[in-house]
Amino acid sequence: MLRYFRPGLATLLLFLLPAGFPASGQTPDADTAPLREVHAEGEKLLTEAQIIAITGLVAGAQIGRNDLQTAANRLVQTGLFAKVSFNFQSKVTGILVTYHVEESPRIPVYFDNIPWFTDSA
Repeated sequence: MLRYFRPGLATLLLFLLPAGFPASGQTPDADTAPLREVHAEGEKLLTEAQIIAITGLVAGAQIGRNDLQTAANRLVQTGLFAKVSFNFQSKVTGILVTYHVEESPRIPVYFDNIPWFTDSA
């Protein structure tokens, strides 16, 4: 009896062992999630849609924390914002992110005494 038990147990384990480990190619990366909503707060001269367009984030895309930081860096690199911060919430349906911006002051520039333009133009 013991003579047939060991090969049977070994065969059973051989078939059941791979079923316990999911294939890594079938599961999405745990560090990313789908982006559901992007919002911007603190805008004065630009609209929320314009700020979101600058970030380059698209709803439905798989994103990670580095992507959120890269989008914040894009906002800062425009020079339009003095301060940029963001917070995000992980939900079952995806990530909700809000960028908090403080626009830089804008200074009007006037050019005077340009020889090829007349004052009437």
